[in-house]
Amino acid sequence: DMSDESGYLPISLLAMIAKLGHDTPDAHKNAGDCLDHYLDAKPTATADFLSAVQSLPEWLRDRAVASRHIHTVLNDRIVQRFPTSILLMDGYMHILLIVVFSINSKWHIDNRFDGIAIPSKIPLYLQFAGGAYFLAREMAQVISMIALGIFRKWLLDVTNWLDMVVIF
Repeated sequence: DMSDESGYLPISLLAMIAKLGHDTPDAHKNAGDCLDHYLDAKPTATADFLSAVQSLPEWLRDRAVASRHIHTVLNDRIVQRFPTSILLMDGYMHILLIVVFSINSKWHIDNRFDGIAIPSKIPLYLQFAGGAYFLAREMAQVISMIALGIFRKWLLDVTNWLDMVVIF
């Protein structure tokens, strides 16, 4: 749980060293062994610790998330009320968007050239509200990544770009 003079946790330093490009099997094994020893000590799950785990290179992050300590930490985090409510809200918003999108699409296809006014704009407003919700979620993720100094990771993740394309 101790950090160095610069404020880095040991796992943060391991992430920095692992990214330097020592892509030999021995370097991977040694880094993995160091990670295993560190995680066996069960460090406290602070925000710095979790962001350091996120900043590990993929080959080392895969090994980290397979550890018992990381499983316990993530399980403890996800059973808390706030993260669970966010996940439930995401599910509800996806269902809402599917329903209102199908209503709006059906009306649009049936009445495209008839010049008939929309009977109710509520589904349209709900669709925009759902898009705004997911845009706000994505922007919150961007802001947190910038604050943690790992925005490049968000920028290079293809799933984030897919989320943005779906929103717009």
